Amino acid sequence: MRYREVELLATKTVADSGTETVDVDVLEPITAIIVNLDLTNGGSAVADAPPESIISKIEIVDGGRVLVSLSGQQAVAAAVLERGGWPDHWYDERANSGQSISIPLFFGRWDGDETFAFNPQAYSNPQVKVTWAKASGHATGGVQLGVMARVMEDVAAPSQALFWKTVRTFTSAASGEEPTDMPMENPWRRLLIRAYLTDQSPWQILTRFKLDCDAGKFIPLDLTTTRLINVMRTLFGFTSHKSTIRRADNAAVQPWLGSDTQAQVTPEAIDAVARIWLAGGSVGVLRAINTAGGYLGVGTYEVLFSGTLPHSSFCYQFGDFDIAESWFPSAAYKGAKLKLTQGAANAAVAIILQEAIRQ
Repeated sequence: MRYREVELLATKTVADSGTETVDVDVLEPITAIIVNLDLTNGGSAVADAPPESIISKIEIVDGGRVLVSLSGQQAVAAAVLERGGWPDHWYDERANSGQSISIPLFFGRWDGDETFAFNPQAYSNPQVKVTWAKASGHATGGVQLGVMARVMEDVAAPSQALFWKTVRTFTSAASGEEPTDMPMENPWRRLLIRAYLTDQSPWQILTRFKLDCDAGKFIPLDLTTTRLINVMRTLFGFTSHKSTIRRADNAAVQPWLGSDTQAQVTPEAIDAVARIWLAGGSVGVLRAINTAGGYLGVGTYEVLFSGTLPHSSFCYQFGDFDIAESWFPSAAYKGAKLKLTQGAANAAVAIILQEAIRQ
């Protein structure tokens, strides 16, 4: 096998909002497609607006058929859980500073998986579509977009690929059980559920996860949020990312990790002492004083965040990571309902499924 890095879209400045459609004009199997996004902050500091937050949708389509569909934050969460580390990024809230992220879409169980990979020849007109809109604090004319493909040469055309697709999005209620009918055509490898509200932790938004197949015939998943997080810690461990923030004492800080979050804070000023108080939640509070004990105004801090739920996303792995025969055989059942018990209103909830698709 030989690898080839292909520039499907050379990085270019794009409009402040829009949709870019990029042809997948290669014939060889693709193990990953990477969306590169750079942006520039305006003349004031921009809080809690990392580059992926401006992407509402990353899709891979073939004519009218949608193969892959994720938001930028969902795609980052999926990548973190797949490879164990945060994608290459530079988060910087300072005025006029640049920010960037490279968001990979993986189609196999590992880099170079010859069995599971995206086969462009199996489709008539495969394309990548990226939809975005910059935040108000980002500079006008400061968004740059590029798309890369990691191509495998000298391998047979793969018959299957792992594709992530959004099943449903909804707004949560304060209580009650929200059912969702799940697709049943292809084996499921992973289930991703993102539950986000600025001032609520994901485990407050959703309190129980239950998957009911054929009206109680088989229930592969019935866990409280606490127990699901326990499973995630065991399977995926912790992840981390670094950010440069610009805040004053007692300001809220979003670490983009929804559970077990910790923060290591390094002040730019040599006479400052700072920490971020998280108390297990998804939003922290910066506490910053000078060496004389006075509370500080706006300052710059480098922060290393670590935690369990990337971008407030729960994940359930069906079977073994790498053994396809152990994944959930949805076609063996007539139907399946995912039942989410709610605990907080007005949160954005997304249900995303990773399926093994025959090409």
